[in-house]
Amino acid sequence: MLEPKVSIIIPFKELNKHVNKCIEKCLELDYNNYDIILLPDEAINTNSPKTKVIVTGKVHPSIKRNLAVSKTDSEFIASIDSDAYPDKDWLKNAIPFFKDQNIGAVGGPNSIPKDASLLEKAAIHIIYSKLGLDSAYRIKKYNNKGYECRELASSNLIFRKNVLEKVHGYKHTLPTGEDSMISFDIRKSGKLIINSSDV
Repeated sequence: MLEPKVSIIIPFKELNKHVNKCIEKCLELDYNNYDIILLPDEAINTNSPKTKVIVTGKVHPSIKRNLAVSKTDSEFIASIDSDAYPDKDWLKNAIPFFKDQNIGAVGGPNSIPKDASLLEKAAIHIIYSKLGLDSAYRIKKYNNKGYECRELASSNLIFRKNVLEKVHGYKHTLPTGEDSMISFDIRKSGKLIINSSDV
């Protein structure tokens, strides 16, 4: 049985080592039915048949993301930042949550690489502890792999496309904080946002 189609959207200004690593890791995902929509300011070359380039000009990431959503027929949209990269099981672990029709979006922790400095590791440990922001976003346990939350960052967030369309996408007037707003809109629409440690 064919997996549901996912479009991974990557907004960025220009190609650099971080963007290239993000693309490389996305191409290694243990998931078959997906494509990658690259959203640079100016034209770039890409060799992978899984990638599609949409030149956006110099606009906010929210505009880039909305443009990608409008140009795809995928059932799900996976948002990732250009200076991040996914584990190979990212989509394989996320998509099964959507069997529950009440779920509008699924995401996970924004971990740091194993070779990060001690200071970086300490900072992320605090953020995702009971002392940090994570506890303020939790609502209640969903199952043994995740919990319902108030908001998640667009650096690691998978949506139902029809839910994004229902809430009219990202607020394109916001230079930052658009992921908080879309999280609030999804919850206002009656859908859940789930944070899972293995996504």
